[in-house]
Amino acid sequence: MYRLFLRPPLQWLRRVPLRLGLAAAALIGVGLAGPLPAAPRPPAPAALGGGASVPGQLLVGYRPGVSEAARTAMDRRHGARVLESFPEIGVELVALPTGTTLAAASASYGAERGVKYAEPNYVLRASAVSPNDTYFGQQWGQLNTGQRVLGVNGTAGDDIGATKAWALQTGSSQTTVALIDTGVDTGHPDLAGNIDTADARNFLDNTNVVYDPSETCGGAPNDDHGTHVAGILGAVGNNGQGVAGIDWHVKILPLKFLGVQNGQCGIGDDAHAIAAIFYAIQKGAQFINISWGGEIAPNESLRQAMIQAGQAGILFSVAAGNAGVNLGTATDYPASFNLPNEIVVAAGDQNDGLASFSNRGGPTALAAPGVNIVSTSPGPWPSFARSTPVRRPAS
Repeated sequence: MYRLFLRPPLQWLRRVPLRLGLAAAALIGVGLAGPLPAAPRPPAPAALGGGASVPGQLLVGYRPGVSEAARTAMDRRHGARVLESFPEIGVELVALPTGTTLAAASASYGAERGVKYAEPNYVLRASAVSPNDTYFGQQWGQLNTGQRVLGVNGTAGDDIGATKAWALQTGSSQTTVALIDTGVDTGHPDLAGNIDTADARNFLDNTNVVYDPSETCGGAPNDDHGTHVAGILGAVGNNGQGVAGIDWHVKILPLKFLGVQNGQCGIGDDAHAIAAIFYAIQKGAQFINISWGGEIAPNESLRQAMIQAGQAGILFSVAAGNAGVNLGTATDYPASFNLPNEIVVAAGDQNDGLASFSNRGGPTALAAPGVNIVSTSPGPWPSFARSTPVRRPAS
């Protein structure tokens, strides 16, 4: 049985009511009550170059009270052009003039009296009652009977206890989970009933189209990751086909910010992630699922956006990461922000063990099934399911 181990920043969870909202693929969703405690300060930022970043772009955080005219004057002095603004946290994404290094621009912006910080736009990466659904027998994370999945025998009872929860409630359409990821196959027959297509958003091209079957890497669809996670979260349950999501009725809000870059799928950046978080706040999401990461240096702008989401009552389910490191000594952001409104989840296997590839320690709060997971995959149908290691949404 997968258990919840509370770490100090999560002690506030004991004081709030529990509900079977099953959000962010959480079997037990936490209903936030009242203001969250102050977020701990992050470690000192690593030197520039501590992680891959978007060339020629900086996220500039301004001090309170700095006027728009003053910001414009600063940008002119540095020859920079504003690409996007995040007024909620006083941050602008700027494009630097050709030939200007990130280190030089960060130092010169940082020397301005009105600037609190200037940091790279870091690159983020995707990691990766019994219903009558066709493949439910292979979903060991929901009900582990010791069945053999992908050649591995499980241990009976080492699951999240989904069937016991379903005997009480199978979820609610009043729960909205923002899935900030690669995009989702919104027409998938095992997902379509639970996808919020009206508010879906693609932050790479500013449209509401979050599924593009032509977007591939090595023959694999880029939207595979998000579609897979969506099925774990909320594939329609007890419909006689495919798989059963943890919440059979949840409203999934697909927000795409991870695309294809240099032949690699699932690549995005901080600025687009921040835009997606504020959009989720605007649309009233109660939970946000983050199955991506990989930054070794902290990004203050992303951290501030997550804090703002917490103040709006949003809880994050955040993958610990797939590098196999101890987060007590190494870092993987956003998991390593250690915020009071994020639950950091490691990957477990079919025998109640920690997956060899999973990060652990530090801010990690719990483990959830993350190996040989059967879930939805983008068309063509009727191929409803596949199995893969995946950054854990089943928390």
